[in-house]
Amino acid sequence: MRKTIKLMKRYGSILLLLVLAGFIYRQAFLGTQSELPVAGDCDYFVEVIAVSDGDTFTGRMGDNEEVRFRIQGIDAPELSQAFSRKSRNYLAGLIQGKKVCIKVQREEDGFGRPVVYAFTPDNRDVGAEMIKAGMAWHFKKYDDSNHYAKLEEEAREGKVGLWRDPDPVAPWIYRAH
Repeated sequence: MRKTIKLMKRYGSILLLLVLAGFIYRQAFLGTQSELPVAGDCDYFVEVIAVSDGDTFTGRMGDNEEVRFRIQGIDAPELSQAFSRKSRNYLAGLIQGKKVCIKVQREEDGFGRPVVYAFTPDNRDVGAEMIKAGMAWHFKKYDDSNHYAKLEEEAREGKVGLWRDPDPVAPWIYRAH
């Protein structure tokens, strides 16, 4: 019995240290911002009937109402910018004609669109997929996700998508001119 108690004390301390190390790692590398939603945590589903550009799409609700949505955390090239068509087509390939899971972040942006996280039928985060493929910027002004920031950094370093251009112009800079 004493031997068991002695082992529990020794290994209990090690276990406590591992848990503490995991917590410290999480805080240091993953940050303290709110977690991104996960697929399955849906407010509702919509059938995507149109893709306007690389960060906006129209979905048909269950009552057949058509609603335009803005994807949270990303900003894709404007229609008159380089790479806009590729970005739009990539988004269309991910979600056009499919039922996507919607998690609302804000009821409306400045254009009256709900700002949402969207997930493909196979549970992929659409915003993350767009950033990873170099089809959109992480829109840091409205999103503090370390995950999205890391995906953008990896796409930049890998010269993926729009990052092949030596000096791509971010949409928010383009709109300001």
